[in-house]
Amino acid sequence: MPKSCDVSPELRDFNSVFSRLTRVHDESTVFQDWLICMTNFFSALPKDINLSRYTLEERLVFPELMHSYLLIFQRQVADGGWYDGLGDFYMAVSSSSKHSAMGQFFTPVDICTMMAGLTEKTKAGSFVNDPACGSGRCLIAHHMQNAGCFYFGEDLDSICCRMTALNMMLHGIRGEVININSLSRDDYRIGWRINPFLGSCGIPCIQEISASQSYSFSGYVSPVFRSAEVNSEGTYVPQKVTTVGQGSFTF
Repeated sequence: MPKSCDVSPELRDFNSVFSRLTRVHDESTVFQDWLICMTNFFSALPKDINLSRYTLEERLVFPELMHSYLLIFQRQVADGGWYDGLGDFYMAVSSSSKHSAMGQFFTPVDICTMMAGLTEKTKAGSFVNDPACGSGRCLIAHHMQNAGCFYFGEDLDSICCRMTALNMMLHGIRGEVININSLSRDDYRIGWRINPFLGSCGIPCIQEISASQSYSFSGYVSPVFRSAEVNSEGTYVPQKVTTVGQGSFTF
């Protein structure tokens, strides 16, 4: 497990619970399985999850981890700010595990906020895309200064995609996250629509989508979606425009 000195103070209680699983299992495996459990818990259509590698006692630790993280998140955003504890913990695990499948380090939070402040103000309903989203912190920083946009996150790493999906959901951001190679765009793996019902019922959720259901993926193989309108149910409905190149998205 990550050493206490490697984990930010607010995440140490979470790390303590996490360590109960990493005495036997690899940190990256445990973290990825927990993210799968989290995205499934908040899914509009939950699926059965295979946790057969864990004992019954170990499986009961996963909801404890979720409870611990949500309490931490609630405290960290109480002043109206934003928080990416998922990305912070990911980097702590990456730096401590010799066998970890994780190895990315993300743009510092303050830099993300500064970059969002330097960009031109974005009109509500616009689409904003990050083709290498990591844990989604650049999208969150932009959202905090440009309310009402529809956000797309893309990454080759499935762990990063799940972190982005959860971060967007927890921060009340509407959009999509897809696990894909943003350069070749020929290997769609999995994707999620984030908070599709937030406007109609106020309940945050994550909805798994196929390639044909993805606005982001379809936008590169058919007329590109450049903006969105909100229908009577509070759901974003993309508006088609003439076919243009990949630069049509705001990065």
